[in-house]
Amino acid sequence: MNRFLQLVRVKYPIIQAPMLGVTTPEMVAAAVKSGSLGSLPLGGVSPTDSLKLIQQTKQLINQNNNNNEHQQPQPFAVNLFTYTPSKYESIDPHRIDQMKNHIITNTIKIEKKEIKTTEQLINNNTKYYVGEDLVDVIIDQGIKIVSFTFGVLSLQSIKRLRDDGCVLIGTATSVQEALYLERYGGVDIICAQGYEAGGHRGSFLSVSNPNNIIQGGDFEYKDLPKVGLMSLLAQIVDNVSPDIPVIAAGGLVDGRSCSAAFTLGASAVQLGTVLLTSKESSAQYKSSIIKCHHKETTTSLTRSFSGRYARGIPNRFMEEMDKPSSPSPLPYPFQLKLVSSIRSLAADKTTDNTDYISQWAGQNMSKCGTNNNHSTYDILTNIITDLNLNNNNNNNSKQTTTKDSNNLVY
Repeated sequence: MNRFLQLVRVKYPIIQAPMLGVTTPEMVAAAVKSGSLGSLPLGGVSPTDSLKLIQQTKQLINQNNNNNEHQQPQPFAVNLFTYTPSKYESIDPHRIDQMKNHIITNTIKIEKKEIKTTEQLINNNTKYYVGEDLVDVIIDQGIKIVSFTFGVLSLQSIKRLRDDGCVLIGTATSVQEALYLERYGGVDIICAQGYEAGGHRGSFLSVSNPNNIIQGGDFEYKDLPKVGLMSLLAQIVDNVSPDIPVIAAGGLVDGRSCSAAFTLGASAVQLGTVLLTSKESSAQYKSSIIKCHHKETTTSLTRSFSGRYARGIPNRFMEEMDKPSSPSPLPYPFQLKLVSSIRSLAADKTTDNTDYISQWAGQNMSKCGTNNNHSTYDILTNIITDLNLNNNNNNNSKQTTTKDSNNLVY
């Protein structure tokens, strides 16, 4: 059996991507129903809210099983952010003021009476939680599959999760990051995130200095790994241990693209952008996706919303903030806190529209029009059918494979 399937104990080597702000418990439950691995995003989420989301997801999965108490609970993953936040005091106050004034002057207008001090805006009582904050909840709730991005978990957290029997999945955007995860991250599986993938880059090692972890994602663009999935995937597969399955992520939307990833050695594929317009998606920008889903050149990378590089559909805010004359964004999560605070005080209360919100999406939105308002279950099931995975499961259940996926034997 495929090593990935042995570790996570799901039926198919398909993963629904954990997309913060888009993925809902309903999406995760629908993915699980299809036989895929559902993934619940908890990056930045408080332990209390994480508990609620986990319990809601469990309840929906149980309902899909007709509340059968004798049926084995179906697993799903949770996804965490792993980084050491910069301290507010460590950021140059002039830099913060410059960014605040630039946003207010050039993008999101605020009534003068609503303008608060910079410190009030950025210390808005909103804490962005890291992976270590959620370990207790994960263990208490019996979650056995944990993925993470932006770096590695602390040694203490790795030990606690592994002692509890958790499978750990780390995110790499370069071969050096994959090797770092293998050596120091305690991972069982590596997710290779190609340059074309939507949302935040999982990058944590500088290209010019791969021994240096970039905390807060404060990358210079030249130091950001920029490798497309097909090149990245093959090289990670060739360089890490054969015992570590590699997940392919970025630009995969149908049986044909997934098959290419399997041919290059992927043990599983992760799908995100293709689910953005699904019925269970909570994306507020579906209309933007539908308008431009046929254009492969639409998306671009930006740090303007959060301080970390992320791929999305450009809008007014992004275009203004990414001009060469604009100040450099603050480190994550302070840019995110500042932008969110100012947006909540906007004079134009229509700023919930797509001119001012992040519209994360990958380069391949080609199926989003066809999939508009279709269920996650149907979208994933169609891809499973395209890949002929049902027949492979039935006919080859006793066969074994590692990273040689040319024959799609599972």
